[in-house]
Amino acid sequence: SGGSSVCFRCAMPVDYSKFANIEDSDEEREEQEQKQREEMKKEMEIMQGRPADKPAARPAKTEVVKDDEDEKIEWYRHREWKPAEPKQEFAPSKLDQPVAVANDVGTQKKAEASQWNVAGTWEERNMIGWAKAELASLLVGVSADMDGKGLVKVDKIDSIEGDCSIPIVRGRPRYIFDLCFTVHFVAETTIDGKSGKSKGTIKFEGFSHDDFEDEGCRMALKFTDEKSVGAAEKRVVVEACGATRRAVEQGHGLCAAIHTKLATFASSLEKQ
Repeated sequence: SGGSSVCFRCAMPVDYSKFANIEDSDEEREEQEQKQREEMKKEMEIMQGRPADKPAARPAKTEVVKDDEDEKIEWYRHREWKPAEPKQEFAPSKLDQPVAVANDVGTQKKAEASQWNVAGTWEERNMIGWAKAELASLLVGVSADMDGKGLVKVDKIDSIEGDCSIPIVRGRPRYIFDLCFTVHFVAETTIDGKSGKSKGTIKFEGFSHDDFEDEGCRMALKFTDEKSVGAAEKRVVVEACGATRRAVEQGHGLCAAIHTKLATFASSLEKQ
């Protein structure tokens, strides 16, 4: 055909024989020889019944333990700690002036701040123990006449409840009380030639430093043996007790006498 063409059949063949004489490098030759020697050595050891060489084991790591005494550590030595100053023995010493001690029986002769309260801050003395003893001292034995028909008398005081204290504020004492108590009375009567004896209680409430002078106490009378008390005897005893505001204002009866005694309670508290 027209034009040039290439004939692959007529192309010169490649001669590979020239690559046959190429020698390996020195490094490759040494590696091959080393492998051959190792393989031969393993075969000889197997034939002789000896195991092949195992890789050398790493030497065991030895742990060095240090003694704690060599280290200067102090945080755990608290039991061995000793104060720099020697131990001192303290003994109580007597004060030149007696200390005002707050108590229940009111042993102080005058309400004044304690020796420790130099700044004159709030201080309070509980006087409820003194109040109980004072009420019993004032009222037990108080009596009232029944206009010739007998006598009613206070036998005992109990159920005393409330507060009684002397707070000292800025060096100035205040006298505070708010109490309630029960008066037990015994009435002996002679009506129309017949003698009788009855018992009962009068509950006093609202005995306080704020209201007593103006309003007195609230009172409630109750007979212990009311069923056994005759009508005439009961009327005479109730009138003799005078457990009403009007009777107290008129100064008539047992309750009026009790109010007179109670009026001295505040002045006695101020002397404590």
